[in-house]
Amino acid sequence: MVDNASQGPASWLRAALQMLRSEGIEAVRIERVARALGVTKGSFYWHFRDHDALLAAMLAEWERRAGRAFLDRLDAASADPVERLRLLFETVIREGRGALDPAIRAWALHDVRAGEALARVDRLRLDWLDGLFREAGFGPADSLVRSRLAYFALLGEHGLKSAEDLAERLGFAKKSLQLLTR
Repeated sequence: MVDNASQGPASWLRAALQMLRSEGIEAVRIERVARALGVTKGSFYWHFRDHDALLAAMLAEWERRAGRAFLDRLDAASADPVERLRLLFETVIREGRGALDPAIRAWALHDVRAGEALARVDRLRLDWLDGLFREAGFGPADSLVRSRLAYFALLGEHGLKSAEDLAERLGFAKKSLQLLTR
């Protein structure tokens, strides 16, 4: 193993987040991440003060990517709120099974900082959804209920280990959106 300080913090974060996704937060240890990167444990300290700093950086990176950056990407794709909802459902279905959200939610069950990051992202997403339904012409009470139903359906997409193929799941999403936007 070669000590390589050129493996920047982004490399460490990518490897740690992949480990979190595949094995859970308990697996994210400096030695294991270093081994995955093919570097020594000592190179870690070029980029992070300690294990806690790595965990904080992981949460910040997930919060940035899964929160505002993700929603901005959808907002840039279309001016039509119903089309943005469709894109959201399609994106979650196509990318969702590899998403970090389930691992973050599991981590948040026993870690206050992860719980706070999750709560901020959930609030941001729910507010965004509520805004879309309002843009689509629904009043405050209806948009609130619809945003929560849509969000619960999207969360369920991560949790279901169904045998349905991609086309079936996309068809279900289309029907769900028809019901939500009537």
